[in-house]
Amino acid sequence: MKLPQAKYNLDVGLGKQGEQRGKMLVRIEEILTKDKPDVVLVQGDSKMEYINNNLREFYEINQN
Repeated sequence: MKLPQAKYNLDVGLGKQGEQRGKMLVRIEEILTKDKPDVVLVQGDSKMEYINNNLREFYEINQN
């Protein structure tokens, strides 16, 4: 699968699970508020998918 270069890198780094998820929530929310996308493609691990699903439902973004 050929994917375009990512538009954003959250650059969360290492840390405790709660710290990482908190940083991810803040950074993703900033992006969603600014860009107001119709669709979001998330490439990452299970933490990223968990955060994405929570914010996607809040912002009513389609999942494809």
